[in-house]
Amino acid sequence: MLSRFRVATSSLTLGLLATAAAAAPCQDQIPVLTAPTSPAGEVISSSDNVGSFAPWLAFDGDLGYPSTWLSDVFETPAILGFDFGQVTPVDRYTILFGNGSLRSRAPRDWEFQGFDGSEWVTLDTRVAETSWLGFESRSYDLAETAEYSAYRLFISDDNDVREGVVVISMNDLAFESCADELVDDFEDGDFDSWWLDGIGHANQFEAEVIDAGGDRALALTSDGATAYIQRDNGGFLYRELTGDFLIETDIDTSTMTTGKDFRKAGFFMRASLDHLDLRLLAMHLPEKERLQFVARETYGGPGNVKVALEVPGVPSSPTMRLRMERVGQTLTVSYSLDGGTTWTTPSTGLGGSIEMPTLPETVLVGLAVVSNNISVTSTALFDNVLIRPAP
Repeated sequence: MLSRFRVATSSLTLGLLATAAAAAPCQDQIPVLTAPTSPAGEVISSSDNVGSFAPWLAFDGDLGYPSTWLSDVFETPAILGFDFGQVTPVDRYTILFGNGSLRSRAPRDWEFQGFDGSEWVTLDTRVAETSWLGFESRSYDLAETAEYSAYRLFISDDNDVREGVVVISMNDLAFESCADELVDDFEDGDFDSWWLDGIGHANQFEAEVIDAGGDRALALTSDGATAYIQRDNGGFLYRELTGDFLIETDIDTSTMTTGKDFRKAGFFMRASLDHLDLRLLAMHLPEKERLQFVARETYGGPGNVKVALEVPGVPSSPTMRLRMERVGQTLTVSYSLDGGTTWTTPSTGLGGSIEMPTLPETVLVGLAVVSNNISVTSTALFDNVLIRPAP
């Protein structure tokens, strides 16, 4: 299922990531809607559709067709937006078009506008947005942070050869805030702006926010034979990051009671979703009670280059925290066993750091689970994920 928390299958990912804006982590400000005004705010639209292609379906958390907004036929302008009911900062907006071969329904010319209480103010103008893929997301940065209570797309033309709007199709519309630092504690019950995919032969993978000891945490579940010397396998919940970054997470592997002995969970940093591509892995193996930090430096090369020797004597603990940092082409791993108060960078192997000269500027970074079994899944818990520019 494709959903608002950016779940994508591998067959669609290339189109989605090709145009994704990178840099600061961004969070959709619009809640996942179950109706035009629920749970909060109100959808703004020129359409009066109330059935299969109602305007609120562009905000319902399902990115797939037919959970899609269709504008009224031959209606110019076509308008879609959201009223927060209070001033809400927005740094960029993202349009997801997914109507397959009917690419004439993709928007071509529009204005992105904010409401100042008396009139609509144009914040961004786009002309001749053409050549959409059948399933593609495009993000547009604003010149500066906007602070309005409502925002809308004012669409004056689609990609049909006929003048004006024939019909607009939109699977998802996001109004995003892009802070220098993102902390996701999952207390809101979702994980917007993350993507979920399977690496290699992982076929069973899912993510959900659950109650965990009076707190909320992300439960990531996956199968997957291994992620070590040869190909990688496993579930991967990730973001696209460009340039220098630091990412941290709390991780509890005590829930990984199924799978085989070398099951593990933690971080992947990957050049792509290709199971043979460059990557850095920082993971905990609960059955073996040890931490593992290994890399693949070249495409198709061995995946067990030891950034650090395995750290033994580390049982599962809710106070375990992992960190991965990129500065230029240098990647460094470290860990904390007391919730982030004290950090240790392993001094063994390559000393906890590795140079990867051919690593692309934009990489995929996030949370991963490998059950060490092709037919049985395992689940790890993650919480308090921090992403910010590297110091």
